[in-house]
Amino acid sequence: MKQRFLFARIVSCVTVLGLPATVTLATEPGHHHEPGGATELQLKDGQKWPTDEALRQGMVTIRDAVTPNLPAIQGDKLNTKDYDRLASKVDAQMAYIVQNCHLEKDADAMLHLVLADMIAGTDAMAGKDKQVSRQAGALKVVHALEDYGKYFNHPGW
Repeated sequence: MKQRFLFARIVSCVTVLGLPATVTLATEPGHHHEPGGATELQLKDGQKWPTDEALRQGMVTIRDAVTPNLPAIQGDKLNTKDYDRLASKVDAQMAYIVQNCHLEKDADAMLHLVLADMIAGTDAMAGKDKQVSRQAGALKVVHALEDYGKYFNHPGW
């Protein structure tokens, strides 16, 4: 948990400074790409990036937590407790993905771009980013899920 807190704080600092998220994300244990990696999502030679079981499981769990709340998010009807609860669920799954997902270097770099958006979204949902509304944070997570489906090979997504 302490590692996760440090990881999220580093990403927040990098985002504020306007540096590419992949530079910071490379410092997370278990993730091995070099600083200066990709700063924009892209396909691999026109194909989606490969996934592994841990990544697919974590992303399905995040999607399953967000989807039933989507109408309330879009209508700005979730209360603070609901946003906090949703942020906690998403955050727990991101921690699971970071600890258990093992992708090749370039796929990992692309995944970090998706996770950086999710971290920013969960921070806003949890009220940690006063510049962004909780609703906008939730919508950022929704967008990150859409990007994941667009750029990663996840059968049945």
